[in-house]
Amino acid sequence: MTFDLCVFKSVVFTDKTKSSLTLNKYVFVVDKSFTKTGLKSLVENTFSVKVNSLNSYIPASKKKRLNKYTGFKSTFKRIIVTLKRILNIRVLRIF
Repeated sequence: MTFDLCVFKSVVFTDKTKSSLTLNKYVFVVDKSFTKTGLKSLVENTFSVKVNSLNSYIPASKKKRLNKYTGFKSTFKRIIVTLKRILNIRVLRIF
């Protein structure tokens, strides 16, 4: 597996995720095809941190309509990365 930052589509910054930064929990949007073990090793090697736990979920896709055609918005996967107590991801410590 190649370790590339293009895997992480975005970082989720909502009020809930900003408050979880104090607990060393970070939320990323990633490609749906990746597995937990692959994502865990990717985060550890990319950011040089030790991952305590990794939770992932796929939110329900939203129904969209364009004229007479209906369809669904593309889905994605969110991961919640919990790090060890003394570690943090320095790039994301802006907030």
